Amino acid sequence: MPYIWRGIRLPEPSRRRLRFWQAAAIIAAGSAWLAADTEPPFVQRFRIVFGNLHAHTAFSDGSGFPDEAFAHARQQGLDFMGISEHNHTNQIRPKDPPGGDTIGSDPELYTTLRNNAATATQDGIFVALFGQEYSTITSGGNHTNIFGLNVVIDEEEVPNGAYRQLYEEFLPAHPETQFLQFNHPFDNSTSRSYGLDQFSGRANRLRAASERWLRTIEVINGPGTKNETDLKAEVKGEARYRFYLTRGFRLAPVADQDNHFRTWGNLTGARTGCLVENLSLTRLLEAIRARRCYASTDRNLKLWFGVNGEVSGSQINAASRTLKIQYKIEDPDPDDIDAVYRIQIVHGNPRIADSADTVTMPQTPGGNHSREFEFTTGHNQTFLYLRITQHPQSESNRDEVVSAPVWILVP
Repeated sequence: MPYIWRGIRLPEPSRRRLRFWQAAAIIAAGSAWLAADTEPPFVQRFRIVFGNLHAHTAFSDGSGFPDEAFAHARQQGLDFMGISEHNHTNQIRPKDPPGGDTIGSDPELYTTLRNNAATATQDGIFVALFGQEYSTITSGGNHTNIFGLNVVIDEEEVPNGAYRQLYEEFLPAHPETQFLQFNHPFDNSTSRSYGLDQFSGRANRLRAASERWLRTIEVINGPGTKNETDLKAEVKGEARYRFYLTRGFRLAPVADQDNHFRTWGNLTGARTGCLVENLSLTRLLEAIRARRCYASTDRNLKLWFGVNGEVSGSQINAASRTLKIQYKIEDPDPDDIDAVYRIQIVHGNPRIADSADTVTMPQTPGGNHSREFEFTTGHNQTFLYLRITQHPQSESNRDEVVSAPVWILVP
């Protein structure tokens, strides 16, 4: 039997769904603009840098070599790039040059990658990250990028897809691990997501096992197997991003290119934006670990977003359910000066599966603007992030941005 609440036909007579719909109604009614051109307090603290956290070379199944890749990315205007070579050997062959070894069959190549990253890193100019892409899609429930490991994950020690072993045995034995990322989450089913099946399908158990290292998830990926440039990137992983947020995971969205050819930085205009205090390896890792990241199909759109004066990625305690949302956009492209931006607030309860809902605010004009507004939530515990759609004069150039959340607790 359907359930009717204030004229809304609910899909099932569930108290949990009723609480969620009540919260959505309160939020929609409680949103109001406070001020325009009010710069958020965290803008002066953080600068925004752009990069890519997923790329390959001939050390796995890509093209070229790491030193070439880092130099090319820097020439394309990236502030940082992570090369994450596949750790496994089955059916992995370099595209260019053909044949040869991979880091899975010759771990010394991984040492070369580490050394190339150290050489390419220059404080204030460019940061190079090194890592590896663990597991396979076919046998391992999708891929994860693991950055900073000193060794190659040996397939005999940790077989492909042995995520429980990875989380509970291998990573705890390697404190040098910098962070872990869920890759292309739209490529696999719910039951095989990053080892979920090995925890009896219980997301809370997967979260507890991985949360020490897990920080980011791709909502934009590739198309890395195309040997072209200036392609249009698409947001394909946001639904899976929300899936994990509504199960208590704390993640920031990223936009990566997954390059398999010499297209590092110019395959698409997609960028991961990170809010850093300055550009250095230490500060970049600090920003990623604090989840101060966002995903954008626009190569140079800067976004600062926060709640109650605390920047995205933060967890805050709010005095009331009425929250102060603050954001600033800077986009220098001439075509975007007169663009219109649709701002959507995506919110949900991290304790209620599939509870995410979206509220659309009035459209705002101009590629450079700040806004502040009140937003009333019906939850004592919630996450909240922004989804921004840019409508320039040329609709074919429309871009999308997905921010990291702020997690909020209300007494």
